[in-house]
Amino acid sequence: PILIAVEGHKPIGALFWPLQELPYDARWKTAYGWGTYLEEGYRGLKIGTDLRKKGVELLKAHGVQKLLAMPHFKNKVSLKASDRFGFIPFARVDYLEII
Repeated sequence: PILIAVEGHKPIGALFWPLQELPYDARWKTAYGWGTYLEEGYRGLKIGTDLRKKGVELLKAHGVQKLLAMPHFKNKVSLKASDRFGFIPFARVDYLEII
């Protein structure tokens, strides 16, 4: 699901968890968590939690069993939210920017 939270006509946040379609049989049907974003003034109001709950509900309805997400290690708020929501640390992914 890609969900957008709005206040009136103004977007204030979004959740990006599209289904992962693989060209081969896999152990689980998965989605990939590209992230949850909220405008600064709307953080701490449980809007992100509500987006995540609705996202999980939609994923379950589509038979998804795993959500793969990569919270940024330096983003302490994101890590805390992931811990509270029940994400299980699995692997570390690093990248090297080559310019």
